[in-house]
Amino acid sequence: MLCVPSADPNWEQLERLEDVPAQLREEIEHFFISYKRRERKDVQSEGWEDAARAREVVEQALARHRG
Repeated sequence: MLCVPSADPNWEQLERLEDVPAQLREEIEHFFISYKRRERKDVQSEGWEDAARAREVVEQALARHRG
């Protein structure tokens, strides 16, 4: 899940995944894959999804937590 500070003028124009430059998305993805490999963990990216999907995943996690 990608979050940006809404009050920071460097990031405030980013509201949707499409607003994040492709190069930045690639760099973020590469970072997370690389740091897990240093822990000797096999990691594969499944790509990016939109905010609606992120909300759905968070709601599912909260429901599991509540039991």
